Amino acid sequence: KCFISNGSVARTHFVTAALDRKKPLESFTAFVVPSDAKGLSIGRVEKKVGQKACPAAEVVFEDVFVPECDRLGKEGEGMLHTIVILSASRGPVGAIGLGIARGAFERAYYYAHCTKKNGRYLIEDQEVQYLLAEMQRQIQVARQAVFDSALYFDFEHVPKMLSLPSNKIITKLFPYSVRSTKLVQRLMPWDWLYQYLRTRTEEEVPILTRSRSVRLSSIAKVSGTDTAVQVSRMAMEILGEEAVLKNWGVEKCLRDAKLTQIYEGTNQINRLAIIKELLNPGISERIE
Repeated sequence: KCFISNGSVARTHFVTAALDRKKPLESFTAFVVPSDAKGLSIGRVEKKVGQKACPAAEVVFEDVFVPECDRLGKEGEGMLHTIVILSASRGPVGAIGLGIARGAFERAYYYAHCTKKNGRYLIEDQEVQYLLAEMQRQIQVARQAVFDSALYFDFEHVPKMLSLPSNKIITKLFPYSVRSTKLVQRLMPWDWLYQYLRTRTEEEVPILTRSRSVRLSSIAKVSGTDTAVQVSRMAMEILGEEAVLKNWGVEKCLRDAKLTQIYEGTNQINRLAIIKELLNPGISERIE
């Protein structure tokens, strides 16, 4: 596995893999693998252009044995887990991009206020004013996309899952402190219980809710990260030759921003995810 964020420092790895090479999609399964598992090793730690505080590394699996108790869900459900996780994580990546964009804007705004060229401050130049206005416009639009995704996920998607009577009962009777004990894990039919809860969730949480959650998270991811790159470039235009100096931090904004367009699914993949949800039967007729 390549370019795994925090791969070299993580204690536990969430892994999805195909059990049958001839039927990869049908056999895609999710596992939890501890970093000290026999056969698991860390390969090259990448030297990235940005986001150096988060190491990306190769994780090598050589005949790693994973016990059945460390499998998540049923065989063949790995793609479902991956989609759910990406639905929850893509929006926050958009928020990361939004923060980078805001940082680039603030640096450029301060620079324009305190720097004189040809006897007057840069902020008085109409071209600089145009760039700053455009930066602020893009940031505000991206912020709304991030908020839409976060609010929908927090107030529509997750609450509908947690409010199901079956989920409430299980959570109340078996809190994590109880479920995690070896005795309860050995006695309870967790596979049956998991399948029951999953079936009830799919029946009670409308497909429109799940689809819109995926769509909004991808929109937030693309909007926030593309804005980060564009705003960082405009900030560098305002700073001119000083933009390459590390003391202003604008060049770091651009380096960090570029990576956000790539992980959690490239922005091209996210655009395909958006249109895929729009074209789902029953979805295209009810665009909200």
